[in-house]
Amino acid sequence: MEPIKLSMKDVRYLNNLFGEQILKAQNGKAVFTSEHAQEKFLNEVRKSTYKHGQEE
Repeated sequence: MEPIKLSMKDVRYLNNLFGEQILKAQNGKAVFTSEHAQEKFLNEVRKSTYKHGQEE
């Protein structure tokens, strides 16, 4: 599986959305700044997925 390609605009948007720098550019790729940042992102995705699933 290939990584998701994010533009710098996407990185800035996600960082603004979370109110902190969860992603940074490294060697032309977007990477999480820490394990905590990755967990925070994944927890938000999980919450959104579950909420969406309950609406159907």
